[in-house]
Amino acid sequence: MVRMDDTQKPWGPFRLFYLVLVLNFAFPATCYLFAPDFAIDRFEEVGRMLGDGPYPLRAAELGLVWRVLASGNVMTLAFMCGLILWNVRKYFVVLVPLLFLKGFSALGYLGVFLFVLPYRGFLAVFLLDAATACGMVFFARRAVDKLAETGG
Repeated sequence: MVRMDDTQKPWGPFRLFYLVLVLNFAFPATCYLFAPDFAIDRFEEVGRMLGDGPYPLRAAELGLVWRVLASGNVMTLAFMCGLILWNVRKYFVVLVPLLFLKGFSALGYLGVFLFVLPYRGFLAVFLLDAATACGMVFFARRAVDKLAETGG
């Protein structure tokens, strides 16, 4: 187990946040590809929890083209978060495409909810994606600032 000394403690929240992001993206990306029912079941559970019934487009979500595309995009998020986690100073610039992907996804879900299908799961994903994007900026920026302060 890695022991943190006093100079590493400010990194704790950044490391934890980005490690959770890597895992949070890598696991679903794998599920999208190899166990799509598992992923759709989770989405439908959110919709039901928020008062909606079964997800009406469930069968359409299981197509191979979209599964591979979704899996690749989400695994790319995991990879970019991993780069930032590995060396935030060197890969801080990766935050720009990372935020573009996450922001575009968030806006896409909001657009679907508002203009196509008012299934509450889409609104929940929009809110989670927006909060995640804000956290990405906050924790990466804070880590870079701490590096500058400590000369690390």
